Amino acid sequence: QTGECDDGIPSAGGGRAGLKSMAGTSMATPVVSANVALIQQYFREGYYPSGRKNTSAAMKPTAALVKAVLMNGAQTDMRGTDNGGDISPVYAYDNVIGFGRVSL
Repeated sequence: QTGECDDGIPSAGGGRAGLKSMAGTSMATPVVSANVALIQQYFREGYYPSGRKNTSAAMKPTAALVKAVLMNGAQTDMRGTDNGGDISPVYAYDNVIGFGRVSL
């Protein structure tokens, strides 16, 4: 089976036209790191609160602000967790399955 929604997406570990698809938790780190960089850039270039670049509104975001934006922009994984027979529901900010999928 290939991609989740698009049959044209190569499966993890497969390659096509010089591209390699990878998956797993080790791929979460570069994705989250890139999103953190985008969040920092958003505030440093003054896009908050207007959504337009404004150097007079530029600020250096704190780590707490970056974390809050990252977590509140995440999509909750609603699949549930297998606890040995039954499927337990998953809630936002769940310490078992995580805090959601990054989505800016």
